[in-house]
Amino acid sequence: MQNQNFQPTTTIAQIQVFEEIQYLKGAPRAYRFDAKGGVLSFRGETRLTNKGEAFTFIPIAYRIFADEILGYDRRKWVEFYFINQIGQVCSVLFHGYSVDNLRLTFADMHYDRVNFTQVKLTVKPEQRTNQHGSYYLATFSYEVLEQEEVTTLEAIINALDPIYREDTLTENASISLSQHYAAPMPAGVAEDSRVQAA
Repeated sequence: MQNQNFQPTTTIAQIQVFEEIQYLKGAPRAYRFDAKGGVLSFRGETRLTNKGEAFTFIPIAYRIFADEILGYDRRKWVEFYFINQIGQVCSVLFHGYSVDNLRLTFADMHYDRVNFTQVKLTVKPEQRTNQHGSYYLATFSYEVLEQEEVTTLEAIINALDPIYREDTLTENASISLSQHYAAPMPAGVAEDSRVQAA
């Protein structure tokens, strides 16, 4: 496949043309934001953007949470789900200061009375330097979808199996905010211990 096929969809019209959205429950296609290189890639293998280049997607689900996952110690994460240009459900994670930046965006969205599944989200990697070298933080901006587009997207989301990523699912996650994220509850874990008020 050519790299372009792996790019996220950026319009509802692009999503509407798919006869079927491909999604294996709990196993979306994994994308990676490389904070060291400032690029978006497919599975950390196929680079989709140039260093520091912005990219855009339409979230279909998300969660903001704290957990120890993927070999990292406990930290703040945001996990977004979106659909790529070949009609597959995908996920991408951000952590640390990028999550702090996202919360600033969320505050603006609150006053616009929208959530992340009602917007087109643009991520811009911005370079920073410290004593350890250079790295990139994700900054976020958004464009509100038209109400007709929101309604169309909602119907598409509701037709999918529960959206989650099994390899980032643990019993110890503390979720502060989510929308259309529907992971199975681990046995013996009460729901109110996993989801907290934002």
